[in-house]
Amino acid sequence: MRNRPYPVEPRDHLGYSNDYRPDVSVAGAGRSRSRLIGDVKFKDSLSSNPEDVGQRGAFVGLGNTEPGTSADIFGLEQRGAVGDGDFRPSDGGGYVAYKKADYAHALSRSDTDVQMYLFETFGGWCNAVKRLFYQMKDKVRNKLSKRQHEDEASWSTRSWLSLQAQRMSVALQLAAAEEIATELRLAAAGNTNPRYPTRPKDIHLENLETPSPKKSALRLWAALAPEPEATSLAGRQRHPSHAHQAHPLYRPSVT
Repeated sequence: MRNRPYPVEPRDHLGYSNDYRPDVSVAGAGRSRSRLIGDVKFKDSLSSNPEDVGQRGAFVGLGNTEPGTSADIFGLEQRGAVGDGDFRPSDGGGYVAYKKADYAHALSRSDTDVQMYLFETFGGWCNAVKRLFYQMKDKVRNKLSKRQHEDEASWSTRSWLSLQAQRMSVALQLAAAEEIATELRLAAAGNTNPRYPTRPKDIHLENLETPSPKKSALRLWAALAPEPEATSLAGRQRHPSHAHQAHPLYRPSVT
């Protein structure tokens, strides 16, 4: 699908989100044709300090990244008392301190739909991303265009969803690798990939290679998203008053 001018990191956001600038803002693309406000995060579940690596990530998809990210975006209501001990994901008990949402203003409005689009370096996609891609897939009936079929698809990407999910994953991993190379000041950082010299310019892998993994996701999202007036791109993210249960790890289908 051709590139569309969806606002990425809009500067005129104060009217609908005066406390935090969203990564993506699309009028009429949210639930009930409200304004979709998307916050894109690309995080790693590990740490350079082994003692800081949460054990939950070994058992639950996005277990080390989603609870904290969701708390930042949607906030937390106080629950329990300090004497109840730390919050326990296993039974929902314990103390949860109040935390103001980054998007408190947008969440208080009835004409906005705040969504968290979380990716992990190990390949995990949160449920909101999964829903978004499935809704875009339904819009095109999961069929490739003639150009996509002839110029972009491979033996492993014979449907719209498999092709675009693969592209998003590749763009994220290329950006993560480039960020590492840039941090280490490797000579290869910033060089274009010679394997794809003829890809279309609208969703060109080289154009997506950037020191910012999040910007890679944003630029590809803008290139893939269908017309906002045609369908609602996402449902409202529900957020309980305690630290969130992580969603199962999503791995894009290739069927």
